[in-house]
Amino acid sequence: MERRMFFGRNGGKVTEVTKEKAAEMKPQLVLDTASMLEERTHLCHHDCQNDEIIEFVQTSYDGWGKFGSDGDLIVVCFYRLNEGACVAQIEFIGRLQRCKPSLAADIIPVITDSEGNTFFVLIHRKYDPGKGKIALIGGNEEVIGPYFQTPTATLQMEAMEEVNLVLVPQVGAEQDFFHRPFIPRVPVKVKLRQREVSETDSELILLGTYETSAEEERPHLKAKRINWTTAYILPIRVDFPVDKEMLTRWFRAGDDAEKMAFVNLATDPYPEFGIGHHGTIFSDAMEALRREYPMKVCTALHE
Repeated sequence: MERRMFFGRNGGKVTEVTKEKAAEMKPQLVLDTASMLEERTHLCHHDCQNDEIIEFVQTSYDGWGKFGSDGDLIVVCFYRLNEGACVAQIEFIGRLQRCKPSLAADIIPVITDSEGNTFFVLIHRKYDPGKGKIALIGGNEEVIGPYFQTPTATLQMEAMEEVNLVLVPQVGAEQDFFHRPFIPRVPVKVKLRQREVSETDSELILLGTYETSAEEERPHLKAKRINWTTAYILPIRVDFPVDKEMLTRWFRAGDDAEKMAFVNLATDPYPEFGIGHHGTIFSDAMEALRREYPMKVCTALHE
């Protein structure tokens, strides 16, 4: 059996390409297995002549019609028969698709109680990258119908799915929350659905947008799983003492979170993150808290 590759763009003229040339094409290949049809087989009574093969591939490609904007690869297999005849069969037609930047959002809930204790609400990741290690709450910004999720809308979904934390934009802030990509501050209601604090007012405070670290690289795709993430702090202030046992009732790990991690830097070691840019975001969050609440956070944040 012999296999040959051909390239076409938007239904134009097909040309043969080498394996090396095909490997250099940066877009991903999206296979269309529906192209593996019986009518895309051609019997040559004489040894396969190039003009005849090009005509066969062109006809099959034109009939396929589902052209990719970055071009298409057509792979043909040749099976040689007796007396010089051969069968040419379309193995697959694949649309080329660019690896689009993947965006994400991360959030750090920070609980400060009446005694000045500060707890950072984190998770242990269930999957790679950073499987089993401490990480921030967050996830990919999705396309919902005709809309691309804003970071704040993404965090609303991820907070609920990963730690059972409900965030609702305050009345009047809904438009920004769901349609503005970068909001420095947005007022929200935090719902923990617990007897100690069922609902409280807070705000999402923008830390910034961060390029992701090497853990997100996918060498076989020559791309990253996530390219950039937008990070927010969520300060939650309560007027009574809080401990970790209480926090285990407020938050429940789910989705990509294997288990919860509550870090009080006055008593706990500095968290070791499994994803590099999560550590950068966490460090920036502490700096922001020093500026924002100089008299209301635990002493460890000032060291």
